[in-house]
Formats: sequence, C-alpha cells, structure tokens
Amino acid sequence: MSRYKIVVYNTIVGKDRDIEEEVLKRDGFDDFELVRIEGNDDEVFLKEAEDADGLCAWAYLDKPKFKRLAKCKIIVSPGIGVDRFDLQGATECGVCVANVPDYCVEDVAVHTVAMMLDCTRKLTFLDRDVRKGGWKVLACGKIYRMAGRTYGLVSFGHIPQRIAELMRPFNVRIVAYDPFASDDAFEKFGVERINTLEELFMQSNYISVHTPHMAETHHIIGRKQLELMKDGSVIVVCGRGGVVDEDALKDALLSGKVGCAGIDVIEDEINNTSVLMGLDNIIMTPHSAYYSEDSCDDLRRKTIEAIVDTVRAKKPPKNLVNKDVIGHARFEKEQ
Repeated sequence: MSRYKIVVYNTIVGKDRDIEEEVLKRDGFDDFELVRIEGNDDEVFLKEAEDADGLCAWAYLDKPKFKRLAKCKIIVSPGIGVDRFDLQGATECGVCVANVPDYCVEDVAVHTVAMMLDCTRKLTFLDRDVRKGGWKVLACGKIYRMAGRTYGLVSFGHIPQRIAELMRPFNVRIVAYDPFASDDAFEKFGVERINTLEELFMQSNYISVHTPHMAETHHIIGRKQLELMKDGSVIVVCGRGGVVDEDALKDALLSGKVGCAGIDVIEDEINNTSVLMGLDNIIMTPHSAYYSEDSCDDLRRKTIEAIVDTVRAKKPPKNLVNKDVIGHARFEKEQ
C-alpha cells in the first residue's frame, strides 16, 4: 500500500505522456498512489480526495471543502490563477496553496503580440470579408502603422516584460502601469513607468491587460478608463476575465472609441458567455493563450514537483500563495 496519495483533477490538455509518473520515478519516489479524475464532477473529485495528501485541481474550493479534505497538505493550481480557491479558508485549515506562475510566459506573451498585430493589421477581419466574397483593402476600415505609436502594459510582471522584448523591434514607445513593480524592472526592459492607470489609457494607442483578477482588481478597467483612450485604439486582454468591465468595453467597441479588441478571457467562463461575443470588431480565443505542448509538459512537471516537496520533503512549495499558512500548516505538524 502506498504511503501517500495524490489526486489530479480537471487539469489542462496534454495527457498523452505519463509525466507525473516520470517525475516520481526520476526522483526515486515509489510510495505514491496517483489518481487521475477526468470530467468536471466536483463531488466525484471531493470523495476521491478526502484521503489525499496532495492535490492538483482546477475546482472551486471553500473552507468547508478544505475541512472535508482532512489529510490534504497542499493543493496546486494547474496554472497561474488561484481565484477558484478560498485562500483564507485554506490558510485556516493549514492547507498550502501554490501555483505555477512561470510555465507559459513565452506562450501568453506571443499570443498577446499575435492578437495585437492581428487587430492592428486587421487580418482576421479581412479574412472574414474575403471568405464572404469581398476583395476590398478598406473593407474593415483604415489601417495604421504601429511604429511611432505607444503600447501600454497594464501590469509589469514576467509576461508583460517578455511582451516588451517582443514589441521592441516594432519601434513603438512602450509604457507600463504597475505600482508594485520595481524601478529596476522598468530600467532593465527599457520601459517607461506610468504612475496612474488613467494616464496610461490617455497616452496609449495599444493596450494589453495582464492584471490578476481579485477583489481589488475587479472591473478596474471600466468606462472611465476606456473613455480616455484615443479614438480607434486597440485593447488586448490575455490575463484574467473580470478585470475589464465587459459592458463598458462593448459600448466602447460599438462607439468606435475602441477600434478593435482581442479577447482571450471572459468573466463568465463557466457558461462561456459574454456580451462581447458577436461584435464585428473583436477577435476572441477560448482562454488558449497559455497553451502549447511545451507549456503543458512544463506545467505538469512543476505541479507534481511542488506536491512532492510539501508532502514528502515536508517543506513549503516554491510558489506558495497563502504565505500566512506557515507556522500552522498541516505538513509542519508531521515533521
């Protein structure tokens, strides 16, 4: 009988290789039972996870559910976001919550730039017109060069920093708003710091949004900010749904204040519905910016390594989110 149990539930695509088993074998661990649960039945997951030591799961978990997971020492989000977890509830129950913030930096950055270039050159929109029988250069309105204009980044963590590197050859002025990023980061990447969100929107022709979604950032981009944009500007959102007020963005797109938008995330991804769907001047992808076969492999590897570190090595995971748990974490009680 295995000493430890790990449950993997509702994780990302890329399941053609036994990466988790490869990691365990590589590190000489033979005392783990690994259970994979397919589908989206949270109750099936919870029942299986009641005696699990570690979890990798994309599920809504509150304090009562953490209490139900009586043996769980760590849950790792199979991605960057942890907004489905009640962090305070996890902390009170002694459960470590971790994420994997660096597995898809390149992928999201490239996806963002691709969307920005598409919106700027209007490739998707021209393609739509051609497929309908059209053959007009101006079918989708005027197109302008990016060179000499301003690209604004909302947040300046690892992903927008990489975007700044990718955008440099296009000869745009790059600015960013992030009150938490260091001056050294701005200097390192040659990006100009903007002190307020409103000023960023006033100055930028192109904006991409990379802010995590939490109570403090919910709808921080709304009518006030969008109305400050230059007429016909482009906005791309590849971070988290809920940061941008979709009703306000819809109105800005209909009025022409925002000329075009690229959207990879929406607020209601449970029902896959948004007021933005169906608008002519928008391109949308299904929360796929993170995805490549390479990023999936990296994510699965780093996820299982984090679980093993906490469950077997009795140490906090590298990317611990709820740092207040240290001092009364469940794994500490077993040391």
